[in-house]
Amino acid sequence: MAVGTCGILETDEKEVLKAIEELKDEVLIASYRIGKSTAFIRVLLGGSSSKHVHIDVYKKEAFGQDFPKATHKRKDVEKILDAFVGRKISTFAFGRFLLPIADLPEGGLIRSTFFGTKQGDLSITVSGAAFSIKGAPIRGLAWQFAEKGTSVRIDVDARVETEISKEYLNGQLRLLDSGFRLFVLGESLDGAD
Repeated sequence: MAVGTCGILETDEKEVLKAIEELKDEVLIASYRIGKSTAFIRVLLGGSSSKHVHIDVYKKEAFGQDFPKATHKRKDVEKILDAFVGRKISTFAFGRFLLPIADLPEGGLIRSTFFGTKQGDLSITVSGAAFSIKGAPIRGLAWQFAEKGTSVRIDVDARVETEISKEYLNGQLRLLDSGFRLFVLGESLDGAD
């Protein structure tokens, strides 16, 4: 599982913009533990906009053998991000999920796109699909076969106007997870099937 956010702060405060400017060419990476797994937080500031804030959180497994080296301690990255707490942000959030095909519900959205046809030596098989979603913070969902066809990799994305807080990333994760549960697993929003 991986989650990321990419957004533009809605502020003109000089100290906030200065904090971004000072770190605009750096990639900040810190590692930490989630249970028995190692995870990484990556932060990029500035770039395309003087108000740009990009944060990714990945488990080590997402990188295979080529996982990044930490450049900062987690507490140092958190201290940098603390400068943005309380500021409004227009965010694009994205999450990646991996699910065994056997766990996909029959008649669900992804299984309904499974298609294959064969005529002689010619065969065509759908190996992925992308969906646009309107009327919800979740804006898109795409899937693709993974792990030699035994699983599907599912990408979910959303657009939200929110505020950076200590729970900012957890809030984005909850939103993406709710989209995954609704559109992929077919669970209702209230938790009842």
